[in-house]
Amino acid sequence: MKKITILLLLSVVFITSCELNRLPETILTDLDFWRTEKDLRGACNRLYNQLEGFSHDSRSDELVKTASDAISSGSWSLSTLKDSVEWRDPFRRIYVSNNIIDKSVNVEIPQENKNRWLAEARFFRAYHYFGLVKKYGGVPLILRSFDGTDYPEIFKGRDSREDVIAQCYEDLEFAAEWLPTRANLPEADWGRATRSAALALTARIGLYVGTLTKYHNLEGDARNHLKKSIDAVELVMKEGHELFPDFQTLFYFDGEGSGNKENIFVKVYGPNGTPTVYHSNSRGMENSVSITRQMVDLFFV
Repeated sequence: MKKITILLLLSVVFITSCELNRLPETILTDLDFWRTEKDLRGACNRLYNQLEGFSHDSRSDELVKTASDAISSGSWSLSTLKDSVEWRDPFRRIYVSNNIIDKSVNVEIPQENKNRWLAEARFFRAYHYFGLVKKYGGVPLILRSFDGTDYPEIFKGRDSREDVIAQCYEDLEFAAEWLPTRANLPEADWGRATRSAALALTARIGLYVGTLTKYHNLEGDARNHLKKSIDAVELVMKEGHELFPDFQTLFYFDGEGSGNKENIFVKVYGPNGTPTVYHSNSRGMENSVSITRQMVDLFFV
């Protein structure tokens, strides 16, 4: 009897002294992920899932919402900004890009294969940072992911517009080198970023920042930005794009898919009724905005 009691006590001590680290069975963890090229591709799929769709820009001089909001009423404030999806969501999407870049070191595949997916992550990082710069000027430039909230970079102040745009150029230069060309993109991958998309975004950034710097007398070299834009446009024109031959059918299904060489970067929608993406948002916005008098004057005065 004493032997049994001693054995039971030893069993209890043994069990309580062991720490059982069991992985969750219903979710995928980092320990099981970031191993193969398929994992990198799957992680990059999230970048496309987060890509915003078409919407009306009610902040512009041409359109206003049918009801006033914080922008049109002039009540936009810092307290409004910190909870705004226009500020929060781009940084969440930038985090996804940073996380892919950081975690890719764990994927043991040839560097050339890895660079193809890093190029997508860096393309989207530049895409979202450019969107922030257009709205807010200089913003915090964060180039890493975090696994907690005690990192000082999370609370850093804004970087200059020039520094953020310089990083955008660097990311897009890498993307243009490693993304597939329009002609080499597999049909099944239509809609993914290509070399053309990276070059076209470079051109758009250069034109925007160059003209903004020049005509508003801002700090920076306007000529350098405009030269980057011109150089990028000339390279895009060598990628085999051309205008769609029939404008009348362009916005019907004839203009869909890789056969339309006018497309450079698109958001791919699924058919109406699918459980993921709907193709009816333009109809849903039909009576949500009104044109301004300035818009009318541009056409008729």
